[in-house]
Amino acid sequence: MSSQPNGIVWLPKKATPTVNTTSECISIKVAEWPKTIRKHTALSICAQDDVEAAKWYRLAAEQGNAYAQQNLAFFYHSGKGVTRDYAEAARLYRLAAEQGLVNSQYNTAINYLNGHGVTEDHAEAARWFRLAAEQGDLDSQYLLAEMYEDGDGVTQDLDEAAKWYRLAAEQGDTDAKAALERLGR
Repeated sequence: MSSQPNGIVWLPKKATPTVNTTSECISIKVAEWPKTIRKHTALSICAQDDVEAAKWYRLAAEQGNAYAQQNLAFFYHSGKGVTRDYAEAARLYRLAAEQGLVNSQYNTAINYLNGHGVTEDHAEAARWFRLAAEQGDLDSQYLLAEMYEDGDGVTQDLDEAAKWYRLAAEQGDTDAKAALERLGR
C-alpha cells in the first residue's frame, strides 16, 4: 500500500473491489485491507440510503432537532427518500427556521415568495429574509434589498434597499454592487 500527499490511498492488488447490488456499495473485503486502514470508515464508498436516512431524520425532527427538521425538509422538497410534499417541506423548514437556522429561514422565505407548500405571502417572505439577512446570509440580503427597492411585500424604501445591497456587496455579490450603482449609492 502506498499513500499520496493528496489523501489517495492505493490498495494492494489483491484487494479486489466488488459491487454489492443490494446496497449499491463498492466494498473491499475487510480481510484484504491493510490493518492500518481497517479502522477508517471514511474509505467506504456506498450510495446513500435515502429512505433509511429519512427515517432517522424524522425521528430526530419529531424530537425538535432543528438540523434534522432542515434535512428532512430538503428530502420532502426534493422527493429524496420520501414522496415529494412541498407542504411538509415548508412546515419542517419553518420549524427549523423558528429555531434560528439561517438556511431554513432563507428556504422559508423562498417558500412564501413562490407559494411552495404555503400560500404565497410576500410580506411573510420579507420577514424571513430579514431574519436570515441579519445573520449575514448573502442571498437573503440581496433578495430583501430587491423587495425594498420594488416595494414588494414591504413599503418601498430605497435607503433600506441600499443598506441590504451594501451588505451583500461587501460579501462580494456583483449584482448587489450593480444595484448600488443603479441607485446612485
